[in-house]
Amino acid sequence: PLFLLAPRSSSLSSAALLSSSCFSSFSSFRHTSSVPLPFAFLRGSHLEFPSHRRGAGALSCGDASPSSSSSSALNRSVERAIKECRRAVESNPGNDEAFFYLGLLLQKSGNITEAMEAYRSCVALNPGREESWIQLAGLYLSLGDIPSALRSYLSALESNPSCSAAHAGIGRILEQGGKTEAAIVSYEKAMRAGGGDKATLMSLYTLYFRSRRFEAARDVAQRLCNENTDDEDVSTKLGHALMELGRTAEAQRSFLRAVDLNQGYGPAYNGLGRW
Repeated sequence: PLFLLAPRSSSLSSAALLSSSCFSSFSSFRHTSSVPLPFAFLRGSHLEFPSHRRGAGALSCGDASPSSSSSSALNRSVERAIKECRRAVESNPGNDEAFFYLGLLLQKSGNITEAMEAYRSCVALNPGREESWIQLAGLYLSLGDIPSALRSYLSALESNPSCSAAHAGIGRILEQGGKTEAAIVSYEKAMRAGGGDKATLMSLYTLYFRSRRFEAARDVAQRLCNENTDDEDVSTKLGHALMELGRTAEAQRSFLRAVDLNQGYGPAYNGLGRW
């Protein structure tokens, strides 16, 4: 089983890196201000929540750096919303939707233990609630519990075999464990499921390049360039893939493009120095 690939005693530092990487990769998780009843009170709370589209990724908390005043206002909004969600749970203990939103709010407030309890309650009521499994997996990773994270991703895939966030999350864990071929397969599944976010593509490029699949690496790098036109790093990566394929003129243009974007970017000059 996948969860046997990494022991429970895995170092916290490795798990923290995995968690950070996973949350980054899920930054494409779309948000919506539309909140179903009976949670209409959340509409005025200035909070953003993940949409419930199938295959979506985990909530990424703390990405922004709000000012002190806006942060205080957000905290107050979260506290009020948590109280309302607790009332909703108390009035209807069988409502998995209430537990899901309570978990998101508790996670946003930094109360990880209670957030995990809320997500567990949600999936106990509705095992097909894949977004709760994804949230749980991210939290398990942050705590260094890689086997539980893997089990959560697998549970999400039982609900939806095309859950791109689960495939990407498993890919990162496999990559961290040195399972290159298996990681590539998981990343490719994430891409086919529509989860080709930047972090997943960057990881896939790296694995392709290391395994000397330069044409595949070139294709991924080209997609990254098309989607990130102002990123000198992806232009440099495309240059290296093209160099390995013997397409030196195209590689030079990619390196020069990277220099145009950032004249102080050393790796691009290193690429130019290969001639």
